[in-house]
Amino acid sequence: LSGIGGACNQYADNNVSVADAPACVTSSSACVSLPVTFNRLDTTPDSRGVSVTFQLSPELELCTGNPDFDITPATGAGSWSHPNTNLWVEILDNGGGSYTVDRTIIGEPCGSSHGGTLFHVNVKPSSLVTTEAIGTVTVTAVTVRDCANATLAGSPGAAGHVAINLSTPAALAGLTAAQVKTGNDSDGTTEIALSWTAPTGDADFITIWRKGYGDYPEYNDGTGAVAVAPVDAGHGWALVTTLPATSTGYTDEPAVRDFWYYAAYVADECGNTSPVSAITGGTLNYHLGDVTDGIVNG
Repeated sequence: LSGIGGACNQYADNNVSVADAPACVTSSSACVSLPVTFNRLDTTPDSRGVSVTFQLSPELELCTGNPDFDITPATGAGSWSHPNTNLWVEILDNGGGSYTVDRTIIGEPCGSSHGGTLFHVNVKPSSLVTTEAIGTVTVTAVTVRDCANATLAGSPGAAGHVAINLSTPAALAGLTAAQVKTGNDSDGTTEIALSWTAPTGDADFITIWRKGYGDYPEYNDGTGAVAVAPVDAGHGWALVTTLPATSTGYTDEPAVRDFWYYAAYVADECGNTSPVSAITGGTLNYHLGDVTDGIVNG
């Protein structure tokens, strides 16, 4: 079809795009895989070959540096293929972070009537990134061919983005715990008021952890002990709550009586976690007092 604006191709929206990374790249999860997908709107004629050239931005490089390991053909459900044929792939390193991947369906039937994921590219931050950056994987050229080797519509689609955050938040400062001695309810325990200095810099969340000495009420007759690091569930600590990094306090009320210790971590939106804070000294969550059986004090 032609008109005032020039030629019009009914299949012009066929494209190859790169998905955004599913999560941030951090120091603890340095490699991420991005699918590259042939988005096909038409269904005829069958496509037999797809050639894609893509460019890594300076913030990214292949995870191992070897294209044969880091660019992997997609197979199975959702991939560009035909269930009764084989797939051939060739990968060319163009230099400067540019790669060309050719995929071809071999055998009969000769091609595919649909699109799908062509391959995955595994990337990590380059040496240029020391703290935070956004990397991109951009398709720069696409060639699609049918069973007669004629060119079909195909063009570069959306680029994929990789959020990189290699920084570690500073440990929470000034964490203190104090028993709340007035205004409590009558359930036999008191609240414990926590306070700290709000973190600065790259911080989004604060997680509060608690651990008791154990062996209430006498404490010295069993296996109770002062709480120490590591601070995690595997070492008997319990996660109390997660708060925004702008907070400076929290009131906790453990359900059972004990001598309670507290610690905290700071985390950013990508999951980078600070070293543990200083652990507070133990704090009671009940009132000490004399006892009676109702007749004899003590």
